[in-house]
Amino acid sequence: MKLYLLPNPQRDPDFQYTHQAARLCAEAGADVLLPPSVPLPPDCPAAAARSAVLSDILPDVIAVLGGDGTLLRASREAAPLGIPMIGVNLGNVGFLTELDRRSLPQLARVVSGDYQIESRMMLRASLLRDGCEIYSACALNDCIITRGETFRNISLRLSSDAQEIKTFSGDGLVVSTPTGSTAYSLSAGGPVVDPEASVFVVTPICAHALYAKSFVLSSRREIRVESRNDAGKAVRLSCDGVDSIPMYPGDAAVVTKSELSTRLIRLSGNDFFEKLNSKLSER
Repeated sequence: MKLYLLPNPQRDPDFQYTHQAARLCAEAGADVLLPPSVPLPPDCPAAAARSAVLSDILPDVIAVLGGDGTLLRASREAAPLGIPMIGVNLGNVGFLTELDRRSLPQLARVVSGDYQIESRMMLRASLLRDGCEIYSACALNDCIITRGETFRNISLRLSSDAQEIKTFSGDGLVVSTPTGSTAYSLSAGGPVVDPEASVFVVTPICAHALYAKSFVLSSRREIRVESRNDAGKAVRLSCDGVDSIPMYPGDAAVVTKSELSTRLIRLSGNDFFEKLNSKLSER
């Protein structure tokens, strides 16, 4: 097995856990690769990848050492290639990660093939300007349309399959997958959704309206969010917190179900609600 270790230097600044994981996986029989920028651990047969681009490396498995944000960013490259990932939480919450610092030895099970793969729905977001697509991205968690640096409310028009649902003002809007329902959408008052469902959760953020609640829509629908603001009100579009693209008056963000999916390695079965209760009670 070719196993690629992808660390977050901010979460593992001296690569202590990355090197520990490399030794454990090498001892279990894996061919371990590290990004070119990461120093190789001493007394370990790990090798430096010739490139930091996944399509050049094509590992069998990726072990992501960081937090949910690190895994979200990695999913953009891993999903088109169909490469399964396992997350090791070195951060705070870790809803998506399977392991933590104490359970690193469990990586030996991955090397031996003792795991299940869970497929997670992704969304595709595109930004249209004058009818032309000027930006697109896939996201595992969510697409967020929110105000920029201004403290004033923004006005958004929400539609589904060309039928208007609501126009409202507020801080913005979150369109999330079931996986992303426990992220920003939950903080904005949205529901928790079983990650095996195939739906979108649309949640207004601090809306200035009496009945601006979440909508749960079929993933077969096309969701359209139009900016109805004057030129003095900045609006930004972000997918999984990676990008921040300006939306101008008349622009529209279109969200559909992506053809891609993120493949997550699980070692302990479907313990989503147990993990949910545990993580939320810690905060």
